[in-house]
Amino acid sequence: MVIAIPILIVRVLFFFLGFAIDVRSSQWDQRMLSGLSFVEKSVLQLPFFLMSAMRFVSPAMDKMFVLPDVVKRAIQLIFAKQVHGVA
Repeated sequence: MVIAIPILIVRVLFFFLGFAIDVRSSQWDQRMLSGLSFVEKSVLQLPFFLMSAMRFVSPAMDKMFVLPDVVKRAIQLIFAKQVHGVA
């Protein structure tokens, strides 16, 4: 939603600009709004796609955090510290 705020501001600006300028006789506003739609639907989604695709390019981080042995050792270490009163 935070990413869509600048696009929403431009759309509201065009709405109020339509009261001062006759937008029926010009096509620049429709081209601008279709360009905003392209940016909103295609370009702004690209970083999220790349972040989700990075796990297939470099799966080392997934393996490091998902291994049951690592989680098991971490739980044992935390439990040992609490039992022995070590801060």
